[in-house]
Parts: sequence; structure tokens; C-alpha cells
Amino acid sequence: MKSQIGHTKCAAGLAGLIKAAMAVHTGVRPPTLHLSAPNPAWEAERSPFAFRSSAAPWPGSRRRASPRSARSASAAPTSTSC
Repeated sequence: MKSQIGHTKCAAGLAGLIKAAMAVHTGVRPPTLHLSAPNPAWEAERSPFAFRSSAAPWPGSRRRASPRSARSASAAPTSTSC
């Protein structure tokens, strides 16, 4: 979320929480904006994280609701998200 609105302290944390709640509610995983290349240490095959250039549906069947979960982390208004 900080890639979209910058380091606006509390607003970035709240925006991240809203974005996570909307993704869970709608079943659409949002894209990762403004990312040209991930950290070279990131191993796509072993990581539970993914970077998308466009929105994607949540994995699972439409007929049978699959459990969805999302996280939003903030240690303090002056923290850095890594």
C-alpha cells in the first residue's frame, strides 16, 4: 500500500487494512503496483508471497467458499514496512 500513497504514517496502515478487507470480501487479490523487480534474495518457488502485475481471483472454487485470510502489519506510526 505504501507504494501507492507513500509514507503517510497512520493513513498508510489504515489504507492497508481496508485493502486487505476488500480483497477478502470481494475475492479479488490486488496487484502489486510500482514494482519493477523483487529483491534478488526472494525465491519465488519457496515463498508464500507473490507479486502480480494485475488483479487475480482468489484461489478456490466459486461454488464452495474457500477460507480466505489477509494480514496488515504496522508496528508504529513511524515503522517501515519490509
